Amino acid sequence: MAHKKKGNMTISGEWAKHLRNKKKKLFWKGERNAGKEFVRSEVNFKGTGD
Repeated sequence: MAHKKKGNMTISGEWAKHLRNKKKKLFWKGERNAGKEFVRSEVNFKGTGD
């Protein structure tokens, strides 16, 4: 997870071995929140066109 990969909305830097569990948790929390925000923006964008 040291680089941005296709399908991920967020990026992460290099992880030291002793911090991987904590950083993984933070990374995926950010990824979930970014996905939710993306969906909200898409719904708002499409919903205002009526």
